[in-house]
Amino acid sequence: MFLYFSSYYDSEEAYFMSTLLHVSASPRGAASDSRTLAGAFLDTHRQAHPDVTVEELNLFDATMPAFGGFAAGAKMAAFGGGQPSAEQQGEWDAARAVFDRFSAAVSYFFSVPMWNAGVPYVLKQWIDIISQPGWLFSFTPDAGYSGLIHGKKAAVIYTSGISIFRGMTANGACARSSRRPGPRRRDPWGGR
Repeated sequence: MFLYFSSYYDSEEAYFMSTLLHVSASPRGAASDSRTLAGAFLDTHRQAHPDVTVEELNLFDATMPAFGGFAAGAKMAAFGGGQPSAEQQGEWDAARAVFDRFSAAVSYFFSVPMWNAGVPYVLKQWIDIISQPGWLFSFTPDAGYSGLIHGKKAAVIYTSGISIFRGMTANGACARSSRRPGPRRRDPWGGR
């Protein structure tokens, strides 16, 4: 199993958070290494920070809205400074509900198994749904992209079963690696 754990707290003020959203991207339940490691982290976090509410979001159990033609049309209308049409509004509102759950949290913890050197499709779908103009970022021709989410912290656990074939022990021992899966940091248009 491969594990990369990103730093969660940058300062003392980060300890005084009210809601931690745990986003799980594994369908394997109790058989999932990423869920097992997340459980250990969350147990420790709850003991250290009993005042923080942990909200669980298992992307494989969640019903996410389709982001089809109407939603894409609404997104393009927003990019152009307009409003979604009546036929686009339902899909846009469904996407907004997913974003609102995300933005209500003060901090985030992601447990992500690596699939084919990438993330599970449900995580990509979720990211695509919440990454909308006017919600997660703004855009102007002069300034380009600007993040709209500020002052929040995130931690990520990535796991991959393939690492046991590259010198890791078969009993699930973990190690930090300089070869990080996925992006090294959040995209700058998502905020800081």
